Amino acid sequence: GRFEGQYKWLGGAVLLDGKVVFVPCSSHFILLIDPITKTWEELGDFPAICKWNGCAVTLDGRVVFAPANSATILLFDPASKTWEEFGGFEGEFKWSGGTTLPNGTILFAPSRSNSILSLQVAVSGL
Repeated sequence: GRFEGQYKWLGGAVLLDGKVVFVPCSSHFILLIDPITKTWEELGDFPAICKWNGCAVTLDGRVVFAPANSATILLFDPASKTWEEFGGFEGEFKWSGGTTLPNGTILFAPSRSNSILSLQVAVSGL
């Protein structure tokens, strides 16, 4: 089934509307859950292993996924159910976790990277 395997999603966050998003690690899709209606949606098609690990919600409600083995950061807009990838990061298991500071800065903890990843996300994009 769709939920078989290991390391499918690593990390998640509660969105501004109360829904929950889970980070696709080895899963091929973003998992978006509505805990009120007890339904879920599978969004995207991201084949690869351990792509992202952890996320943080921006002040305007979008979600930034930390690159683990992916060369890109994934920016997901749950309101429009769209996403974009950006960046060009080398290495494996680079960053994980994630938090948003009161000023909107997003921090990801280093996994194998030698530095903290710090992003300033503008309301209209990166």
